Amino acid sequence: MFITIIIFNIIIISIASNYHYKKYEYEKAYISQLVEFIEIKNIKDQLIFDLHWYLEKLFFHKYIYYLLSILAIEFTTMIPVLNASSKDHKIIVSAFAAIATIFTSIITFTRCSESWLRHRKTFEYIKYELENYRMKLSTDKNINNEEQIIEFYETYCKLKTENFSGWVKQRKENQDSGKKKGQNSEGNPSNIEQ
Repeated sequence: MFITIIIFNIIIISIASNYHYKKYEYEKAYISQLVEFIEIKNIKDQLIFDLHWYLEKLFFHKYIYYLLSILAIEFTTMIPVLNASSKDHKIIVSAFAAIATIFTSIITFTRCSESWLRHRKTFEYIKYELENYRMKLSTDKNINNEEQIIEFYETYCKLKTENFSGWVKQRKENQDSGKKKGQNSEGNPSNIEQ
């Protein structure tokens, strides 16, 4: 039974990993195509770096979120099966429950889904603005390229700032929730004198 579960997990993880890797490679190739037409080297280099950074972060958080979620569900569903099959599996059932709890706690603690969605949103907005800029340049030859690149760059910086502000806000909320639970900023109980 356990060998079947291990084989099943290896197959699921292999399929998910392959899928995510192919999507990641596709997005990287698309980024290269999108920034190809930008003539200002500094902006082009910064765009490539930032878009690859967002892409790596969003795929990492998405992969971890799905992987840990699937494993937590599997371990949780195995508990009733083991309980029903025999009473001799109390240690294994307890271990499965602990592992499922750890996986769920990691997902909650790291906020993988929120990080993944925030990075995805910023990545897609930047991509959208880049595609709009590219379309404007390719459809209207009378457009002033300098004005358009400045407009695009300002929007791009604004999107990055919004993403960073969201991250700072999330961290502040985490610290505030820790203080509300009776802890000071160092994570120590606030009712104990130091």
